[in-house]
Amino acid sequence: MTGSRFQTAFILLCIFCANLFACSDGGIRAYLTPPTATILSPSDGQVFVEGATVTLTGQAEVAGGSLRTDLVVSWVSSRDGTLFSAAFSEGETVFQRETTELSVGEHVLSFRVNANDQDVEDSRTITVVENFPPVIAITSPSSGSVFASTELVDFSALVSDENEGTEVEDLRVFWSSSLDGELVSDMFLPELAQAFL
Repeated sequence: MTGSRFQTAFILLCIFCANLFACSDGGIRAYLTPPTATILSPSDGQVFVEGATVTLTGQAEVAGGSLRTDLVVSWVSSRDGTLFSAAFSEGETVFQRETTELSVGEHVLSFRVNANDQDVEDSRTITVVENFPPVIAITSPSSGSVFASTELVDFSALVSDENEGTEVEDLRVFWSSSLDGELVSDMFLPELAQAFL
């Protein structure tokens, strides 16, 4: 039976017939089913900005009826080494951890499970990119413009995001004056993010 380990238990077989009996000891092999390991997140090919929270979720299972010791679960990065490793008691199947410390570059993340003295793993490839600051260009008013104190001044700007492959999740806009201080502060505009890019 490929991929399975076994333990041997000895029994004593006795046969009784009238006043006669005979005994023989033999072996029973109990096959141990290997565990399974499945990564639920992150997705293969996903891109993260440096410092972002990466949620590592894996599922480990052992087939019903198989003898079992505690599960030993670990997350390993091909770039950063072991991220997490611990033993869990029977009954737990989904294991989740978060990290913000993945280095910039491509990572092959492996979810490894050991149970019944057998090892299995599942892998996903993700990329962590450098967290560049946004680039801002004021389009209105133009530099050197003169306005009357009662005149309405239109403010507009173009913002670009240099973090390729990532989505804008948090866009905050601040306008300030060297004479009057903040004009617009902490404007949270996630729904308008694309309009500024």
